[in-house]
Amino acid sequence: IVVQGDGHGKVRLEFGRATHTLQSGAAFTGTGTVSVPFPGTLALATNVSAVHLNLNGGTIDGAGVLTVAGSLEWTDGTMTGPGATGIAPGGSLHIGGSSLKILERRVTNAGNATWDGTGDILSGQGAVFTNQAGASLIIASDQTWFFNLGGSQTQFDNQAGSTLTKIGGGGATTF
Repeated sequence: IVVQGDGHGKVRLEFGRATHTLQSGAAFTGTGTVSVPFPGTLALATNVSAVHLNLNGGTIDGAGVLTVAGSLEWTDGTMTGPGATGIAPGGSLHIGGSSLKILERRVTNAGNATWDGTGDILSGQGAVFTNQAGASLIIASDQTWFFNLGGSQTQFDNQAGSTLTKIGGGGATTF
């Protein structure tokens, strides 16, 4: 699926109001943005790649791996299911906004991630956030990453050669 922007980032493909299952061969290319707003669900039955994706209230689910080569903007919504979400080297993950985020999935960061929103992260069901060698996570807020959704304990894995930096805010960020 080609989501071709006009050079100003104004073209968007939106998966809202239903569950949309992506099968073998699905990929999002081009400079436009794929958006998953509430109450939409993007169900990955296979591995899928995307350049730009906004998770703004909807759900990413399924057994497939979603690999984002450009930017993933997570302002609201849920990442769940047995699959994984990966940020490719050179890609970025921005966790922003004031809404709660729900994480029940593996996230692998090989790029640059920033958490500067005022919304907490609720997690469980064996969720794992891995900051791979060469990757960075900057926490610029005083929010909490809760393990309160049951299942296996959530893990944060800051691997050797990766960077975790806490800046800004006047208090602590709690895991």
